[in-house]
This record gives sequence, structure tokens and C-alpha cells, in this order.
Amino acid sequence: MKQYVYMKLWKEIKTSEHNFILSLRFDRIMDILREGKRMQRMSEYDNFFIITMDLHMYDLNEFQHIEPLPNITALSVVSAQGQEINLGTEDELFARGVGIGIGNDFY
Repeated sequence: MKQYVYMKLWKEIKTSEHNFILSLRFDRIMDILREGKRMQRMSEYDNFFIITMDLHMYDLNEFQHIEPLPNITALSVVSAQGQEINLGTEDELFARGVGIGIGNDFY
């Protein structure tokens, strides 16, 4: 059932979009990426920005050898020593003006 839903989504998008922001549970992100690969929606024109702090813990090798290679980007907040970094609560960050700035908007 899940694959059908994603296939329907990819068919609706067709080739009209090339920039995707994925903010889902990791297993669902992998399902969407796999279905995108099956639907031939992964090319050098397709950009995937994944919002999860755990992506580095999973094996993405199946997407490394796609030709042409899509851009799959994710951010991770870790220190070089493997310690957690406490940046503060979301309210504290935005009160200080810390965030991902796009124009005058912060997300």
C-alpha cells in the first residue's frame, strides 16, 4: 500500500518539480527515495534536502551509484569528539536569530 501511495505522488509530480524537502521518519524517507529511483526521478537535476538528524546512521550506498547522480543533502549536528551539542530550545534559537535563513525568513 505504501509504495502505491508514493508511486501516485511521483506520477502527480511528473517532471514539474526538481527540488524536494523531505521531513519524515527515516524509513519513509528511504521508501520515497527508493520509489523515486524506480520512477526514474533521480537525476543531476533533482535535489533532495532531508531534514533528519539520524541520516548519517543509515546506509545510503544504493543511491551512490545512480548515474547521473542526484543531489541528496542532509545536515547533522554533532561534535568531532562524538559529544552531543546543545544549541538550546527552538524558542531560544529563534529568539537569538539563529536558524536557516532564506531571505528574511527563518525556518
